[in-house]
Amino acid sequence: TLRKKQNQCRSEVFFVILVLNMIIQPDMQKSDMVEILSAKRPKLSPASARTYASLLLTAIRKSGKSLDISDTEKTLDFFQNDSGLGMNALKTVYSALLVLTGEDAYKKAMMQKISKYNEIQSAQRRTDREEKNWVTFDEIKEIFDDNRATFYAMAKQRKLPISDVNN
Repeated sequence: TLRKKQNQCRSEVFFVILVLNMIIQPDMQKSDMVEILSAKRPKLSPASARTYASLLLTAIRKSGKSLDISDTEKTLDFFQNDSGLGMNALKTVYSALLVLTGEDAYKKAMMQKISKYNEIQSAQRRTDREEKNWVTFDEIKEIFDDNRATFYAMAKQRKLPISDVNN
């Protein structure tokens, strides 16, 4: 059909623009980006390609500007400072950029994010708010022990009196 040919032609145009100029436009369709990623790395799973495309395009659409991914310095600066993506999402974006360009700068940035992410995850430190609200096992056990008799008495009843339901 005509619509299918138009879409195919549009995809080919985006593919040529991206491959030759390495520029991602904010109006690019996710399906076009998925196609390009899959063509660049045939063994990439469809789910990973969709995730890569979604993260890349969402950040670029939010900025409203096209992004020249061949300029690694500007691209890394954009994703680090202006994209609003979290650390885990940045790892994924850098992986997508590595697939698209093959640039070592993206691999290096990705590996740094992975190291930082793993360091934070292994530390597992509580925030001040978590620390303030933290309840230990012993505190929970004490509350349970104090209310054990009431709990078992209520559990044995078939129908709770209204006064117990409200408490």
